[in-house]
Amino acid sequence: MKTLYYFTIGYSITYIPCLNYAIKSLLKYKHEDSDIIVLIDESLLEIARNSLPSVTFISCPDSLTPEEASMRKLTIFDYSIEHYDVVMFIDSDIIIQMDIETLPPLITAPDQLYVSTESTDFTCHTHLNWSLCTYTEENLQFIKDNKIMIFNAGLFAFRPTHIMKTHFSNLREMIKNHTGLFFYEQSFMNVYFNLLNITNRDVFTDANYKLFPLRNINYEGKIIHFCGEAGVGKTKYDKMKIYSEMFL
Repeated sequence: MKTLYYFTIGYSITYIPCLNYAIKSLLKYKHEDSDIIVLIDESLLEIARNSLPSVTFISCPDSLTPEEASMRKLTIFDYSIEHYDVVMFIDSDIIIQMDIETLPPLITAPDQLYVSTESTDFTCHTHLNWSLCTYTEENLQFIKDNKIMIFNAGLFAFRPTHIMKTHFSNLREMIKNHTGLFFYEQSFMNVYFNLLNITNRDVFTDANYKLFPLRNINYEGKIIHFCGEAGVGKTKYDKMKIYSEMFL
């Protein structure tokens, strides 16, 4: 199985040290026939390339805001990815401490986004972090009836099929036409995929994925996501550095 792992980085140079940790941890487990690419702001390219010379970087126009940088993950179908069996997005504030290559064979549905539930609290659907605060009562009832939970957009996977390409295109059009409040790309992704009820939560689970890791705990056997404090790369790096020095 040929897998594409991809990252994005932009707007702030403080995310480059985070990216180093993320990719170097992935390289411990990645199979030879799987690839890594990084979509990166042009102004950050040379610095990142010097740190990770074996990684394929794709230069993109500089992001003008952190929000614009975060949206770049949705442009992945602008590139030739159809020959991969599975495509997986990994945030730069993630450390891999498990055999991640055991997961792509589980990504089988051609029309679903594989994500991890962030919380089982249904009231989170009314928060801007996971919605656009525009849900109708009917929308919320649909979400509740179908037991749909919010998800974190820092880790997801999919089959690069025509239908998924259409979904990503629709999502980008939705963002383009939106004029209200939002929280990075995560608001839009939750609204779009949850209202269509086309997410799969069976692959990325509590058994292999840890959000908001606690200090002084070794999460060996998991994907560790140092999320929170969006846009603050230095804080994320400090947490990743402490964890790495303690357990890796």
